[in-house]
Amino acid sequence: MSEFNNIDLENPTKDITEFSKTDAGLAELTERYSAVPDAGTADGYDFIKGATRELTGLRSKIEKARKSWKAPFLDAGKKIDSEAKRITSVLEGLEKPYKEAKAVHDNKVALEKERRIRELTAKIDAIKNTVNTSRGKPSIEIQAALSEVQAIDALEGFFDLTDLAIDARLETMEILEQMLSQQISAENIARENAELKRQLEESQKAAAALVVPEAVPDREIEEAAPVRVIQEEDQKVERAEPVSRDQPLARGEGVKQPADLLAEFFIDNDIYDVRAIAELIVSNNLPIVNVSLK
Repeated sequence: MSEFNNIDLENPTKDITEFSKTDAGLAELTERYSAVPDAGTADGYDFIKGATRELTGLRSKIEKARKSWKAPFLDAGKKIDSEAKRITSVLEGLEKPYKEAKAVHDNKVALEKERRIRELTAKIDAIKNTVNTSRGKPSIEIQAALSEVQAIDALEGFFDLTDLAIDARLETMEILEQMLSQQISAENIARENAELKRQLEESQKAAAALVVPEAVPDREIEEAAPVRVIQEEDQKVERAEPVSRDQPLARGEGVKQPADLLAEFFIDNDIYDVRAIAELIVSNNLPIVNVSLK
Protein backbone atom coordinates (compact mmCIF):
# COMPACT_ATOMS: atom_id res chain seq x y z
CA MET A 1 0.00 0.00 0.00
CA SER A 2 3.05 2.24 -0.33
CA GLU A 3 1.60 3.68 -3.54
CA PHE A 4 -0.88 5.65 -1.41
CA ASN A 5 1.79 7.43 0.60
CA ASN A 6 1.58 10.63 -1.48
CA ILE A 7 -2.05 11.09 -0.49
CA ASP A 8 -2.84 12.37 2.99
CA LEU A 9 -6.17 10.66 3.74
CA GLU A 10 -6.35 12.08 7.26
CA ASN A 11 -5.94 15.73 6.15
CA PRO A 12 -6.60 15.96 2.41
CA THR A 13 -7.20 19.75 2.37
CA LYS A 14 -3.45 20.51 2.43
CA ASP A 15 -3.15 18.83 -1.01
CA ILE A 16 -5.79 21.09 -2.57
CA THR A 17 -4.46 24.50 -1.67
CA GLU A 18 -5.59 25.77 -5.07
CA PHE A 19 -9.01 26.34 -3.50
CA SER A 20 -7.66 28.89 -1.04
CA LYS A 21 -6.07 30.97 -3.88
CA THR A 22 -9.50 31.77 -5.24
CA ASP A 23 -10.77 33.40 -2.08
CA ALA A 24 -9.56 36.82 -3.21
CA GLY A 25 -11.07 36.39 -6.66
CA LEU A 26 -14.37 35.27 -5.12
CA ALA A 27 -14.45 38.39 -2.99
CA GLU A 28 -13.86 40.53 -6.07
CA LEU A 29 -16.57 38.74 -8.07
CA THR A 30 -19.02 39.08 -5.18
CA GLU A 31 -18.46 42.81 -5.03
CA ARG A 32 -18.77 43.16 -8.82
CA TYR A 33 -21.89 41.07 -9.28
CA SER A 34 -23.75 41.63 -6.03
CA ALA A 35 -26.32 43.97 -7.64
CA VAL A 36 -28.21 42.85 -10.74
CA PRO A 37 -28.96 45.76 -13.12
CA ASP A 38 -32.18 46.32 -15.03
CA ALA A 39 -32.23 43.97 -18.00
CA GLY A 40 -34.66 46.33 -19.76
CA THR A 41 -31.93 48.79 -20.57
CA ALA A 42 -29.25 48.14 -23.20
CA ASP A 43 -26.39 48.64 -20.75
CA GLY A 44 -28.06 46.57 -18.10
CA TYR A 45 -28.75 43.73 -20.53
CA ASP A 46 -25.19 43.72 -21.83
CA PHE A 47 -23.83 43.69 -18.26
CA ILE A 48 -26.02 40.73 -17.38
CA LYS A 49 -24.88 38.79 -20.44
CA GLY A 50 -21.22 39.43 -19.65
CA ALA A 51 -21.63 38.44 -15.97
CA THR A 52 -23.44 35.21 -16.88
CA ARG A 53 -20.73 34.27 -19.41
CA GLU A 54 -17.90 34.89 -16.94
CA LEU A 55 -19.52 33.16 -13.93
CA THR A 56 -20.57 30.13 -16.02
CA GLY A 57 -17.03 29.72 -17.33
CA LEU A 58 -15.55 29.95 -13.85
CA ARG A 59 -18.02 27.37 -12.53
CA SER A 60 -17.18 24.93 -15.30
CA LYS A 61 -13.46 25.27 -14.57
CA ILE A 62 -14.08 24.56 -10.88
CA GLU A 63 -16.07 21.39 -11.72
CA LYS A 64 -13.26 20.11 -13.96
CA ALA A 65 -10.70 20.90 -11.26
CA ARG A 66 -12.82 19.07 -8.65
CA LYS A 67 -12.94 15.91 -10.71
CA SER A 68 -9.23 16.13 -11.43
CA TRP A 69 -8.29 16.67 -7.81
CA LYS A 70 -10.72 13.98 -6.58
CA ALA A 71 -9.57 11.27 -9.00
CA PRO A 72 -6.53 10.17 -6.97
CA PHE A 73 -8.68 9.79 -3.86
CA LEU A 74 -11.26 7.73 -5.75
CA ASP A 75 -8.56 5.47 -7.11
CA ALA A 76 -7.06 5.20 -3.64
CA GLY A 77 -10.47 4.25 -2.24
CA LYS A 78 -10.94 1.53 -4.81
CA LYS A 79 -7.47 0.15 -4.13
CA ILE A 80 -8.11 0.33 -0.41
CA ASP A 81 -11.41 -1.54 -0.82
CA SER A 82 -9.72 -4.19 -2.96
CA GLU A 83 -6.85 -4.65 -0.53
CA ALA A 84 -9.21 -4.77 2.43
CA LYS A 85 -11.31 -7.41 0.66
CA ARG A 86 -8.20 -9.54 0.06
CA ILE A 87 -7.09 -9.25 3.68
CA THR A 88 -10.62 -9.97 4.91
CA SER A 89 -10.75 -13.10 2.77
CA VAL A 90 -7.57 -14.41 4.37
CA LEU A 91 -8.81 -13.58 7.85
CA GLU A 92 -12.19 -15.24 7.16
CA GLY A 93 -10.40 -18.37 6.02
CA LEU A 94 -8.57 -18.48 9.34
CA GLU A 95 -11.66 -17.57 11.32
CA LYS A 96 -14.11 -20.02 9.70
CA PRO A 97 -13.02 -23.29 11.39
CA TYR A 98 -13.00 -21.56 14.76
CA LYS A 99 -16.48 -20.19 14.21
CA GLU A 100 -17.68 -23.61 13.09
CA ALA A 101 -16.12 -25.31 16.11
CA LYS A 102 -17.71 -22.73 18.40
CA ALA A 103 -21.11 -23.17 16.69
CA VAL A 104 -20.94 -26.97 17.12
CA HIS A 105 -20.13 -26.61 20.81
CA ASP A 106 -22.79 -23.93 21.38
CA ASN A 107 -25.39 -26.10 19.66
CA LYS A 108 -24.40 -29.08 21.80
CA VAL A 109 -24.70 -26.99 24.96
CA ALA A 110 -28.12 -25.69 23.83
CA LEU A 111 -29.37 -29.23 23.11
CA GLU A 112 -28.07 -30.44 26.46
CA LYS A 113 -29.83 -27.57 28.21
CA GLU A 114 -33.09 -28.39 26.41
CA ARG A 115 -32.74 -32.07 27.37
CA ARG A 116 -32.05 -31.16 31.00
CA ILE A 117 -35.04 -28.82 31.09
CA ARG A 118 -37.29 -31.56 29.69
CA GLU A 119 -36.07 -34.00 32.34
CA LEU A 120 -36.48 -31.46 35.14
CA THR A 121 -39.93 -30.55 33.88
CA ALA A 122 -40.86 -34.24 33.90
CA LYS A 123 -39.61 -34.54 37.51
CA ILE A 124 -41.70 -31.53 38.54
CA ASP A 125 -44.74 -32.97 36.75
CA ALA A 126 -44.15 -36.28 38.59
CA ILE A 127 -44.21 -34.43 41.91
CA LYS A 128 -47.53 -32.80 41.01
CA ASN A 129 -48.94 -36.09 39.66
CA THR A 130 -48.45 -37.69 43.09
CA VAL A 131 -51.78 -36.10 44.02
CA ASN A 132 -53.60 -37.94 41.21
CA THR A 133 -51.96 -41.30 41.88
CA SER A 134 -52.80 -41.04 45.59
CA ARG A 135 -56.51 -40.34 45.22
CA GLY A 136 -58.69 -43.12 46.59
CA LYS A 137 -55.72 -44.95 48.11
CA PRO A 138 -55.54 -46.14 51.76
CA SER A 139 -54.03 -43.74 54.27
CA ILE A 140 -50.86 -45.84 54.56
CA GLU A 141 -50.17 -45.36 50.83
CA ILE A 142 -50.97 -41.64 50.97
CA GLN A 143 -48.60 -41.32 53.93
CA ALA A 144 -45.87 -43.10 51.94
CA ALA A 145 -46.40 -40.76 48.98
CA LEU A 146 -46.30 -37.73 51.27
CA SER A 147 -43.04 -38.94 52.82
CA GLU A 148 -41.49 -39.33 49.37
CA VAL A 149 -42.43 -35.77 48.40
CA GLN A 150 -41.16 -34.44 51.73
CA ALA A 151 -37.81 -36.15 51.09
CA ILE A 152 -37.31 -34.32 47.77
CA ASP A 153 -34.64 -31.58 47.96
CA ALA A 154 -36.01 -28.95 45.58
CA LEU A 155 -32.94 -26.73 46.15
CA GLU A 156 -30.56 -29.22 44.56
CA GLY A 157 -30.44 -30.47 40.99
CA PHE A 158 -33.24 -28.38 39.49
CA PHE A 159 -30.99 -25.54 38.23
CA ASP A 160 -33.05 -22.92 36.34
CA LEU A 161 -36.30 -24.61 37.44
CA THR A 162 -35.55 -24.51 41.17
CA ASP A 163 -38.36 -22.04 41.93
CA LEU A 164 -40.88 -24.19 40.04
CA ALA A 165 -39.70 -27.30 41.89
CA ILE A 166 -40.04 -25.60 45.28
CA ASP A 167 -43.58 -24.43 44.49
CA ALA A 168 -44.61 -27.86 43.16
CA ARG A 169 -43.25 -29.63 46.26
CA LEU A 170 -44.97 -27.31 48.75
CA GLU A 171 -48.29 -27.36 46.88
CA THR A 172 -48.26 -31.16 46.55
CA MET A 173 -47.39 -31.64 50.23
CA GLU A 174 -50.27 -29.39 51.28
CA ILE A 175 -52.78 -31.31 49.13
CA LEU A 176 -51.50 -34.71 50.28
CA GLU A 177 -51.69 -33.67 53.94
CA GLN A 178 -55.32 -32.66 53.49
CA MET A 179 -56.04 -35.86 51.58
CA LEU A 180 -54.36 -37.95 54.31
CA SER A 181 -56.38 -36.29 57.06
CA GLN A 182 -59.63 -36.88 55.19
CA GLN A 183 -58.74 -40.50 54.44
CA ILE A 184 -57.83 -41.25 58.06
CA SER A 185 -61.18 -39.83 59.18
CA ALA A 186 -63.01 -41.89 56.57
CA GLU A 187 -61.17 -45.06 57.61
CA ASN A 188 -61.94 -44.44 61.29
CA ILE A 189 -65.61 -44.03 60.49
CA ALA A 190 -65.53 -47.17 58.35
CA ARG A 191 -63.92 -49.15 61.19
CA GLU A 192 -66.49 -47.88 63.66
CA ASN A 193 -69.33 -48.81 61.31
CA ALA A 194 -67.81 -52.23 60.71
CA GLU A 195 -67.49 -52.82 64.46
CA LEU A 196 -71.10 -51.78 65.03
CA LYS A 197 -72.19 -54.08 62.22
CA ARG A 198 -70.15 -56.93 63.69
CA GLN A 199 -71.65 -56.43 67.13
CA LEU A 200 -75.16 -56.33 65.67
CA GLU A 201 -74.54 -59.48 63.65
CA GLU A 202 -73.19 -61.28 66.75
CA SER A 203 -76.22 -60.17 68.77
CA GLN A 204 -78.54 -61.34 65.99
CA LYS A 205 -76.77 -64.71 65.87
CA ALA A 206 -77.03 -65.05 69.65
CA ALA A 207 -80.71 -64.20 69.54
CA ALA A 208 -81.27 -66.59 66.66
CA ALA A 209 -79.74 -69.39 68.77
CA LEU A 210 -82.59 -68.95 71.29
CA VAL A 211 -85.36 -69.44 68.74
CA VAL A 212 -87.30 -72.72 68.93
CA PRO A 213 -87.63 -73.81 65.30
CA GLU A 214 -91.05 -74.79 64.02
CA ALA A 215 -91.87 -77.13 61.21
CA VAL A 216 -91.41 -74.62 58.42
CA PRO A 217 -89.33 -74.80 55.27
CA ASP A 218 -85.69 -73.73 55.60
CA ARG A 219 -86.23 -70.85 53.18
CA GLU A 220 -88.98 -69.40 55.35
CA ILE A 221 -86.74 -69.68 58.42
CA GLU A 222 -83.94 -67.84 56.63
CA GLU A 223 -86.26 -65.07 55.52
CA ALA A 224 -87.94 -64.72 58.93
CA ALA A 225 -86.73 -62.40 61.70
CA PRO A 226 -83.94 -63.87 63.83
CA VAL A 227 -85.83 -63.58 67.12
CA ARG A 228 -89.15 -65.32 68.04
CA VAL A 229 -89.80 -65.13 71.78
CA ILE A 230 -92.06 -64.44 74.77
CA GLN A 231 -95.39 -65.73 73.40
CA GLU A 232 -95.82 -68.24 76.23
CA GLU A 233 -95.11 -65.65 78.91
CA ASP A 234 -97.44 -63.27 77.19
CA GLN A 235 -100.23 -65.84 77.36
CA LYS A 236 -99.51 -66.34 81.05
CA VAL A 237 -99.94 -62.63 81.60
CA GLU A 238 -103.20 -62.63 79.68
CA ARG A 239 -104.55 -65.54 81.76
CA ALA A 240 -103.53 -63.86 84.99
CA GLU A 241 -105.11 -60.54 84.03
CA PRO A 242 -107.31 -60.52 80.97
CA VAL A 243 -106.97 -57.41 78.93
CA SER A 244 -107.88 -56.40 75.44
CA ARG A 245 -105.29 -57.29 72.78
CA ASP A 246 -105.55 -53.74 71.52
CA GLN A 247 -104.90 -52.27 74.95
CA PRO A 248 -101.16 -51.83 75.86
CA LEU A 249 -100.03 -53.46 79.05
CA ALA A 250 -99.56 -50.99 81.86
CA ARG A 251 -96.14 -50.48 83.32
CA GLY A 252 -95.57 -50.21 87.09
CA GLU A 253 -98.60 -52.40 87.96
CA GLY A 254 -96.81 -55.73 88.39
CA VAL A 255 -97.22 -56.70 84.75
CA LYS A 256 -94.01 -56.89 82.69
CA GLN A 257 -93.93 -55.73 79.11
CA PRO A 258 -92.64 -58.04 76.37
CA ALA A 259 -89.47 -56.02 75.89
CA ASP A 260 -88.79 -56.23 79.65
CA LEU A 261 -89.15 -60.02 79.63
CA LEU A 262 -86.86 -60.40 76.64
CA ALA A 263 -84.28 -58.03 78.13
CA GLU A 264 -84.21 -59.99 81.41
CA PHE A 265 -83.62 -63.21 79.52
CA PHE A 266 -80.68 -61.73 77.56
CA ILE A 267 -79.11 -60.28 80.69
CA ASP A 268 -79.40 -63.61 82.52
CA ASN A 269 -77.59 -65.26 79.63
CA ASP A 270 -74.79 -62.61 79.41
CA ILE A 271 -76.00 -61.24 76.09
CA TYR A 272 -74.96 -57.56 75.75
CA ASP A 273 -76.96 -54.73 74.25
CA VAL A 274 -80.08 -56.76 74.96
CA ARG A 275 -82.32 -53.84 75.70
CA ALA A 276 -81.69 -52.37 72.28
CA ILE A 277 -82.38 -55.76 70.67
CA ALA A 278 -85.54 -56.24 72.67
CA GLU A 279 -86.81 -52.79 71.75
CA LEU A 280 -85.94 -53.50 68.13
CA ILE A 281 -87.98 -56.74 68.19
CA VAL A 282 -91.01 -55.11 69.79
CA SER A 283 -90.93 -51.85 67.80
CA ASN A 284 -90.76 -53.76 64.50
CA ASN A 285 -93.62 -56.12 65.45
CA LEU A 286 -91.48 -59.18 64.88
CA PRO A 287 -93.31 -62.58 65.09
CA ILE A 288 -92.96 -64.42 68.40
CA VAL A 289 -92.62 -68.15 69.08
CA ASN A 290 -92.80 -70.07 72.32
CA VAL A 291 -89.71 -70.22 74.48
CA SER A 292 -89.18 -71.18 78.09
CA LEU A 293 -87.59 -68.45 80.17
CA LYS A 294 -85.35 -69.21 83.08
